[in-house]
Amino acid sequence: MGGKSGGDAKMIVTRYYLSGHWGICQKADAIRDIRVGEKIIWKGMARNNGTINVAREGLFGGMKKEGGVKGGIDVMLGGDNQVPPQSLIRRLGVGASNVPGFRGITSLMFHGGAYRDADAYGDPIGGDGGSDYGDTGKTIFGMSLSVFARLAYKSTAWYWGTQPYLKPLWVTVQRIPGTQLDETTAPIPRGSSNAPTSLYVELDDSGSMDELTSNGKTRRENMQVAMHLVLDQLAVQVGQGQRIDLGMSRFNGGKLERPSLTASGITDFRNFIDAIPPNGGSTPFDAPIQDAVNWFEATRNDPALVNRINFFVTDGEPNPLESADAAETLAQELLDRTIPVDMWGVNIDLANTQFTEQLHNVNAPVPVVSGGNSAELASIIQSALQDIKDANPAHMIYECLTDTDWGMGADPEAVDFDSFKAAGETLYDEVFGVAMAWMAQSSIEDFINDVLAHIHGAIFPHPRTGKITLKLLRDDLDLPNLKTVTPDNATLTSFSRKGWGETTNEIVVTWTNPVTEKEETVFAQDLANIAQQGGVVSSSKNYHGVRTVELANRLAERDLREESAPLCSCEVEVNREFWDVVPFEGVKVTWPEYGLNELVMRVMKVNYGDSSSSAIKLSLVEDVFSLPLASYIPPVTGEWEDPAQPPVPVSAARLMPPPAYVVSRYGVDLDTLTHPDTGVVPMAVNPTTSEGASYDVLQEEATASGTTSWAQVLGSVPFLATAELPADTPAEVQTTGLLLGNLFGEEPTVEDLLLIGDDELADDELELALVTATDPETGEITLRRGVLDTVPVEWPAGTKVAVTRDFHWRPIPRTFVDGQSVTLKFLVETSAGLLEEYETPEFTGQATSRAVHPTRPANLRAFGELYPDPDYYPVYPVEITWSHRNRLLEDAIMLAWDEGDTPAEAGVEYRVLIEAVSSTGEVDGVIGDLVQTGTSYTLTEGFVGAYAASLYVRVSVWALRDGLQSWQAGSVLFRGPFREPYDLSLEYYDFRKPYGVTAAVTGA
Repeated sequence: MGGKSGGDAKMIVTRYYLSGHWGICQKADAIRDIRVGEKIIWKGMARNNGTINVAREGLFGGMKKEGGVKGGIDVMLGGDNQVPPQSLIRRLGVGASNVPGFRGITSLMFHGGAYRDADAYGDPIGGDGGSDYGDTGKTIFGMSLSVFARLAYKSTAWYWGTQPYLKPLWVTVQRIPGTQLDETTAPIPRGSSNAPTSLYVELDDSGSMDELTSNGKTRRENMQVAMHLVLDQLAVQVGQGQRIDLGMSRFNGGKLERPSLTASGITDFRNFIDAIPPNGGSTPFDAPIQDAVNWFEATRNDPALVNRINFFVTDGEPNPLESADAAETLAQELLDRTIPVDMWGVNIDLANTQFTEQLHNVNAPVPVVSGGNSAELASIIQSALQDIKDANPAHMIYECLTDTDWGMGADPEAVDFDSFKAAGETLYDEVFGVAMAWMAQSSIEDFINDVLAHIHGAIFPHPRTGKITLKLLRDDLDLPNLKTVTPDNATLTSFSRKGWGETTNEIVVTWTNPVTEKEETVFAQDLANIAQQGGVVSSSKNYHGVRTVELANRLAERDLREESAPLCSCEVEVNREFWDVVPFEGVKVTWPEYGLNELVMRVMKVNYGDSSSSAIKLSLVEDVFSLPLASYIPPVTGEWEDPAQPPVPVSAARLMPPPAYVVSRYGVDLDTLTHPDTGVVPMAVNPTTSEGASYDVLQEEATASGTTSWAQVLGSVPFLATAELPADTPAEVQTTGLLLGNLFGEEPTVEDLLLIGDDELADDELELALVTATDPETGEITLRRGVLDTVPVEWPAGTKVAVTRDFHWRPIPRTFVDGQSVTLKFLVETSAGLLEEYETPEFTGQATSRAVHPTRPANLRAFGELYPDPDYYPVYPVEITWSHRNRLLEDAIMLAWDEGDTPAEAGVEYRVLIEAVSSTGEVDGVIGDLVQTGTSYTLTEGFVGAYAASLYVRVSVWALRDGLQSWQAGSVLFRGPFREPYDLSLEYYDFRKPYGVTAAVTGA
């Protein structure tokens, strides 16, 4: 909209470009996401070489902050026949035959996006040529982060932002080792694939779902929140082009099904979820499962569907009871995978899983989630939709021992293949996958010991075979066949039993959250031990390779069971009868001196002796699995919920025209601003539950080639707070003691402007009110009503209010003309991430001239009254008065409605409109419409003419200048004059006048 005369100094912004070739790790299976400065710039599953194109120029705040990133990323996974991409060949400036293939390592080439080695992302790069290149010194198992390898400065390079330094580059990769051991148990899935997926969810809507939970909401309400979180993820996957077929069914009737889900379909499901009624019925298992069976049978022969997943979510046992068996019979082809479906039963606040197990066929226990924590349910469904697999720890250790490139290079014949295979099967059945990285800076022995600590395992040369053997500490002892240690075959060198004071009653486990790549903690407590010791004795464990909270909780319980019990331990020397005892094997100990009678103990360490001594020394600890299993109550997690919510698209926004006061404060000289020039202030309603959300504004602009592109015009605008008027609010000069209802966002402060009016109202029907005072104790505010170019009006209870501050009124730095079409996008950002451009809908509106229009007159009165009682009969003639206002002068202080005249703006006239209004508020007709220069007008009885029977008279006054009319007009309403006859049956009978007295009619 132009600037003040003389112009403002322009900010000089430098954009930095750099091509870079980053080596990540040893050859990986796939790349899952790429982050710059801890912000995700790409997420997916790149299993083949190809080019990823990224356009996130507003990632770090756009041009007015630290810019963003843009360009192409060539993925090189390091296959045996990999050839270098053209982007790298051209950067190095040598012939293709002289550039190695960089085989054996995973690397990324960042460039300007001009080169592409495959027609579509994911196509493999074939051909021969190239050679192996280097070693990054890093091997990953499941996941890794990148390290810097090499840079090359060239033109057409990757855009890194507006700061002259490189932000940290993180890459999450996936590699599943150990397929040579047992391919079926090598990957331990944390979820299913991003390939075409059919998902069906049965939602319990029974009466028990209305029970309140720890967070003050019902199970139903928390389930609804969880399903919205799932839809947030599906919206991202659909936006990335993934095919999702989605169906939902309620237990007591009602279903929604959408093959090939779209953005509008997601909206339909949101409405379906929100419409789940309270006070539901019973819990029939067979009715909703029939819907799921019909859904999956319809696509049983669809070869494109890679994944089929079903979730049966309930908080109760079947009612009627026989419906569980009926449901199992109906779903038999799904359960036995004749139709290949992953069937999940999920319990909400229900420990008994026997009935949901009938509808559950995945290799994991039926999850029991808290009804008060919506994130638990959402995370289970969300993880099932991701192609995230963890590595099998047994396979990791086997590869570390046998790999000849970077491992210890042991002969596979020297390794007990069967023991590793059996351990891998056990870990697979336990869904015990980990994701860890080995760095060359540490020894392989240290890395293996770290893995063993995670899985509670040991490796040792077996005395019978001499082979390296892996054994897990599990509840697997054959008690009747255990060897017995007695005084006849052993010497007890030491014996001790822990006292209660030596035990631990709380275990805190640190694990890695795969969403944030940051460490988090869970804990387990033995409440009986706490009572015994009179306080908490805590111990911590770091299982950084664990990537699910469920596994972290299991490990906390595992370690707590060992450390909270006062176990006994001893050292014994045994005879050669025990020559083949191995670690974690069990023995029975009978030792009358200490009162031990066939006490089951575990062998923790074995010293088989040497040439100087043939005695076999055993370190024994009481077997924790032989103790009675304690019943633990999980500690209360508290009512706090993580406020971080994923960004979702804006659904409601205004393209507000700024008033003169705003335009002047943002550097525009009002004297030089002429019609039809105008500006646009984009204001959006927060679509998230995150009060800290903000948005970037993108405008569609034409390019030199005739196409269009999106350019950021505003960045990091906080969403305005929203509220409602708690009661009917009259038209008045000042409103005091106002306590806004349903406030979402920051509380109003002095100098804030409230924008009053519901969403369906036009911009010129809204009122602006200035906050002039606040009560810090009660939160009540005082308003100066109808400021700037608006007027005070009466509002009903529940009217929407938006709390705006200076920065909310910042116009787009472009000049528009009245009536010009403007298309914008709002990129929502929360602490959980930034919405992608392709996920954001377009908003199109028209720029409207406002700041050049004259300011409406104020202080409008009839017979001296600001707000006359509409049912008051004035004595005619009636004088209407008002006060001048001047937009050029009201640029520092917002004047109150009832303040006196200011100097009038040159050329201003006033339009006075007089209307006859019926008792129902309808306009019977226009009595007068005239233009004058003064600030008063006198109404006589003679003006009424044909509208003498109308009940009311309304007078409205606008300001006019150069053919432009003020944004709004003030108005007053009062009773009209009446003539004889005075009929008591007529609504306009004037009870103030005696019967038979004729009213004087001036000019009649």
